[in-house]
Amino acid sequence: MRLFLAVRLSPEICRTLLAAQEALRRQGARGSFSRPENFHVTLAFLGETENERGARNAMDAACNGGAFPLELSGVGNFGQLRWVGVRSGGRLEELALRLQDALRAQGFALEERPFRPHITLVRRLSVPCPPLSDLPHTAMTVDAVSLMRSERIRGVLTYTELWRKKL
Repeated sequence: MRLFLAVRLSPEICRTLLAAQEALRRQGARGSFSRPENFHVTLAFLGETENERGARNAMDAACNGGAFPLELSGVGNFGQLRWVGVRSGGRLEELALRLQDALRAQGFALEERPFRPHITLVRRLSVPCPPLSDLPHTAMTVDAVSLMRSERIRGVLTYTELWRKKL
């Protein structure tokens, strides 16, 4: 299974992200747009593994800091990937680091690159387009972390929540 840990997003944030995607389309952007049900913030990518139990154990060990606010903050690119940033006063970053430490203790080999929380709007952006204007202020409360499976079902990238741990 291809697994990752993520924060799933509120309907209000998803509506704001959908509006941002529509704005990009109106500007002529082409690429692989994220499906609304796939919007999330990745906390740790586990890759191909059958160690679902180890991931759950890590979540049990690390998800203990309580709920916190998260808001959309800015738009940017990683090459051909357009994303929306998030801000949490450092709480999301702290949670990601606790999870990564707990996952390593369970034997997972994780990427060493710095954690840069973002939400993917479009991959393989093939037509340059002007930057999005500021997004409307949209916030939510992060109160859980989800263990997610990534797979292609009939050619469609699909994320399925396998387990959810309350903060």
